[in-house]
Amino acid sequence: MKSVERRLPQEFDKSFIVFNESGTCFPYPWHYHPEYELVLIRKSTGRRMVGDHIGYFDEGDLVFMGPMLPHVWVNDPVFVNGEAGYLADAIVIQFVSDFLGTFHAGSGNGSLYALSEFV
Repeated sequence: MKSVERRLPQEFDKSFIVFNESGTCFPYPWHYHPEYELVLIRKSTGRRMVGDHIGYFDEGDLVFMGPMLPHVWVNDPVFVNGEAGYLADAIVIQFVSDFLGTFHAGSGNGSLYALSEFV
């Protein structure tokens, strides 16, 4: 299966994205993106495929993925068919490698506090 590049909209002056994914199922296909990603499954169950790993996910699972790593979450049929009684829900955080700024060891110079989130 070929993966597709999927990127969340990001404002140019922000160093990371926080997104709440909620619905009968997680809609994204097998995809990748250049950002790091942290995913917290708040409600749902199913199969998770990350790179060459296939496993199951459940409520409370927390997964950290590197850039350009293909992945997908496939909800169990009770969610896809709307029979779960509640919506699938996850919090997704995406960020680039220098989202806290660029630091130079020993120089004392860094751009962390120059980011818009700290101004």
